[in-house]
Amino acid sequence: MMRVCTLIAAVVVFVLAGVSCTRVQPEPDTNVVANLAGLPTAYGELVSVTTAAPYPDWAQLWFVDDEGIIRMVRVQFEQKQIHNDVLVIPRQ
Repeated sequence: MMRVCTLIAAVVVFVLAGVSCTRVQPEPDTNVVANLAGLPTAYGELVSVTTAAPYPDWAQLWFVDDEGIIRMVRVQFEQKQIHNDVLVIPRQ
């Protein structure tokens, strides 16, 4: 009888623990915008597209403007996302 009560108490504890837990939602990446239509023409001509093995879902678009400034924009085409941080490499 004591084993049955202990087993029932353990089951009740596990059920209550499972019910009381809430799933933690991951924080959205605030550096990513879901809008591929927002690439400014001031970035210049698209000269190359590259990928990086550690980020297989992303591609890097390389632009050069009229002043020779190089910009790299990271995009994810499947989810239609563009990263807010644009790498700007000025030329001297």
